[in-house]
Amino acid sequence: MTRDTRGLAIVLAAAACLGGCGSSKSGSAGPPGTETNVAPPESGADQQAAVNFFDDSRMHEVRLWMSDDDFTSILEDTRGDDMRTATFSIDGVVMAQVGVRPSGESSRVPGNQKMSMRVQFDAFSKGKKMGGVDEVKLSGSWDDPFIARDRLAYWVYRQVMPAPRETAAQVWVNGQPRGVFEIEEVWGKEALSSRFPDPTGPIYRLRGLTNADPYAYNGDDPAAYVPLPWDPVGRSTIDPTVDAVIAPALQAVATGPDGLASVMDVDALLTYFAVSAILSNTDGFTGPFEVDDHYQFHDPTTGKFTILPWDPDNTFGSINDLPDADIFLNYERCVITRMIAGGPLQEQFFAKLEDVMKRVPADAVKAQADAIVAQIGDAASYDKTKMYPTESFVWSLTYVKDWTDGRYASIPTQIAAKRAAATGGGQ
Repeated sequence: MTRDTRGLAIVLAAAACLGGCGSSKSGSAGPPGTETNVAPPESGADQQAAVNFFDDSRMHEVRLWMSDDDFTSILEDTRGDDMRTATFSIDGVVMAQVGVRPSGESSRVPGNQKMSMRVQFDAFSKGKKMGGVDEVKLSGSWDDPFIARDRLAYWVYRQVMPAPRETAAQVWVNGQPRGVFEIEEVWGKEALSSRFPDPTGPIYRLRGLTNADPYAYNGDDPAAYVPLPWDPVGRSTIDPTVDAVIAPALQAVATGPDGLASVMDVDALLTYFAVSAILSNTDGFTGPFEVDDHYQFHDPTTGKFTILPWDPDNTFGSINDLPDADIFLNYERCVITRMIAGGPLQEQFFAKLEDVMKRVPADAVKAQADAIVAQIGDAASYDKTKMYPTESFVWSLTYVKDWTDGRYASIPTQIAAKRAAATGGGQ
């Protein structure tokens, strides 16, 4: 695709105020001046409770204060998941004694100057919350020249299924600018409670193991699944009374579509796979190495597992995936996806994919991309810690929009060809 090297101002002017994602900002839009490395007094409980991390109409301002040694240990990842003590503020509302640690997987590289961070408000005081949540993730988008691929991808997922909210922020640490980050909602009881009537069921992050299917039935012992590849949220050990729900579910899945429907929300599964196909999400189920990067929530009201998206940064051609990549890429690796690609759920999947494309058309996705650039563009141009130059950020908007057009053109062609093959018309 042709590189668009026009000035950032042109892109911002064209994109202003689209998609309900306004360009109003808090804090300094330009290069920050001299900042003080002194944490302000803690705000009152009412102010802390009123914080809205996920107000998407503005660019938030996040500040952290901690010892220099602690922050260095985060950037160098020398102390693992140990919580460092910090003072945190967002848009001027301050909370002391919060926990901060490095976060991420492929981006969790020692020396990463935009290291993602988990901020845990109840790390040192049980029950402590800010804005109604006990933790958020500050995502550095270290290896994304567009900075906001996962934010845009989450937006697409959220149009049709539960998915995390994500907003933009300029971040300072100890008075020094750290650039543009994203405030990412973390799956847990608070996030579940706004989407499900009963959030008390267990939730698991699926962590892929190379050449292994995490949905394969491997006997009745919970230790065959927990803590890997079914990583339980909020604990690191097996609870047999809770984790006993996994083995029977996977045993049922192994029997085929009827068994799958008895233990998992099939509509949610097909919706997740449809959006993932539209985005060409090469994490999740279709990455080159393992089935990874999603959650499963066991809903007490239905007795079934519901799939939940997570970390969709490898999307929109992020690693040079072509728009016409196969919608069934790597589907042969998992018992669930094998029921879709050429299996008994294939036509249901095609119908769901066509429905999602109608509900979230390409023009809506492109407008949202424009809106994000309108909001974060100034701050991105001043971000001195980002891996890629500002020109790459500017060009990425055109790339993502062109890629989206190509993807929406390719999918109907692929569906038609696969339907014809399934009925013998393609021979």
